[in-house]
Amino acid sequence: MNFKRYLFVVFGVIVLLASVSHAALSTRIVRDVAFEGLSHVTVYEVPYLKEAKRYMGQIVTDKQLSDAVHRFYLSGYFSYVGFKKKHTIRGTLITFVFEENPIIQSMTFQGLTIYSPIFMERLIDNKVGKPLNIAHLDTDVKKMESTFRDRGFDLFTVQETKITPDGVLIFRIVEGIVGSIEFEGMTQTQPFIVGRELSFQKGDVFNSLMLRKDRARILRLGYFSSVSSPRLSLAESGDSIDIKFDVKEKKINMVSVGIEQLEQDEGVAAFSKVFYNHLFLESDTISAKAQVQFGEEFSLRSYSLRYAQPWLLNTIPVQFAVDFYTEFRSESFTNETTVRNNIRQGGDIILSSPLITDEFTVSMKGKVESVRPQDGDDFDSYDIHSLTAVANFDDRINKTNPFSGEYLVYSMERGGNFGAFDLGGLDFNRWSLNMAKFFGIGEETVLATRFFYGDFSPDTAANIQTFDSEEFPLGGSNSLRGYHELSFYGKKRVLFNVEYRHQFSKDIQGVLFYDLGQVFEDDVSTNLSNYESGAGFGVRYFTALAPLRLDFGWGGSGDLIIHFNLGQAF
Repeated sequence: MNFKRYLFVVFGVIVLLASVSHAALSTRIVRDVAFEGLSHVTVYEVPYLKEAKRYMGQIVTDKQLSDAVHRFYLSGYFSYVGFKKKHTIRGTLITFVFEENPIIQSMTFQGLTIYSPIFMERLIDNKVGKPLNIAHLDTDVKKMESTFRDRGFDLFTVQETKITPDGVLIFRIVEGIVGSIEFEGMTQTQPFIVGRELSFQKGDVFNSLMLRKDRARILRLGYFSSVSSPRLSLAESGDSIDIKFDVKEKKINMVSVGIEQLEQDEGVAAFSKVFYNHLFLESDTISAKAQVQFGEEFSLRSYSLRYAQPWLLNTIPVQFAVDFYTEFRSESFTNETTVRNNIRQGGDIILSSPLITDEFTVSMKGKVESVRPQDGDDFDSYDIHSLTAVANFDDRINKTNPFSGEYLVYSMERGGNFGAFDLGGLDFNRWSLNMAKFFGIGEETVLATRFFYGDFSPDTAANIQTFDSEEFPLGGSNSLRGYHELSFYGKKRVLFNVEYRHQFSKDIQGVLFYDLGQVFEDDVSTNLSNYESGAGFGVRYFTALAPLRLDFGWGGSGDLIIHFNLGQAF
């Protein structure tokens, strides 16, 4: 009996201890997780709020809760995060206590002039109506500075950030201004002529990308043989920069000789040119030029006179030029083989101007030309009176040797009768689209591509014989290599070019090329087997004047044709 009683007592004690242990364990299990002090921050901003609910049904240590507090604090929305525990018979209630950062009522960007505050607010992660996020604040500053520096504003910095008691988040910005702009070596050219070409003046916000374009624009004025890269010096205050160019002026009156590329794949010619700057107005230019063409013998090809103003009357930002010319040619009428000597005399007036940006320009040209026989040739003379509109987009930084960028040129010419008025001469439409894109492959290689389409539509009812050169030529160093210059003529021309260019040194570039093209009198064929093709290799030697180009091409006949010219093929 005593033994049985003893067993009963021991069993009772065990049951009692188990019950007490279970009750104690039950009070440590998390039955609920609550959040105190949240009024604006949601699970969307702090996803870990949702994860904290997973503590329910678990036994959680103070170390785990402290880690959770740390994670909440790193979210950046809170100035204080803590926790408290309450043990009940049903389990433990955990409450996380938050103090949110001040609500951003508005934002102020002190010192900002480049872009609008709306642009800045969209750029950064902190938002009006939400608590200030300290973690985002550092990211916001870096994002603003990198965005502006990528756009050329190299001196842009956010020097201070703070939030006022009434909830105004203030960014104090230093954009970096131009302290001074100087041109050393300029004695003949008036400063205002160069200054008006600059994108910014003293006191404006500095931009390195715009400065690069300004240098190119100054070179195109034609008054300087060289313009150095800008020398920049930072002021002691760190918020302004001084800019200095070294320029070498051309002589006011000068005679030059050289070789140049002819239009429409007609090869190259030697020339002699006389020009004079600042004749009637400060900034205008007058020049006279004579061309001698290479062939079986030297012959005078043309002479011309040009007067130009980079700004019309020095007040309107429109380039103005007027040309007078005489050309001596030997060519055939369309669908004939007899070569006839003719004289082309005429002139044109050109107006051009950037539109919106420097990359996009538009121009208008009025042309008057007379074509008549020379040296006893006998044919009916004809006249060309036309208007041409050109839209040109070009974002290449280095136009001589581009490694990136693209250009697109659309030209529309109408001659003769416009309906509302009649200019006289031939009635025709001529339009063309010329586009190229350059894909950089590493630092020394570029894949260059070009597409051209042209359409010439004369009024056949007039029954006037015209020379081949009024149509589109094909063949030669600038279109279809592996064929002689001007191998084909047609009213429509389609051309594709691909070049793989590799820079072996600063002055030497090697090229592999493939050309595909054809001319048509009527409908354009989409069957590539109807097209002529040429392929080969070449070399470019870069000089101060222009790249010298030597190409070795093989066309449909399989014969090697060697092409020499100036500049890139496109």
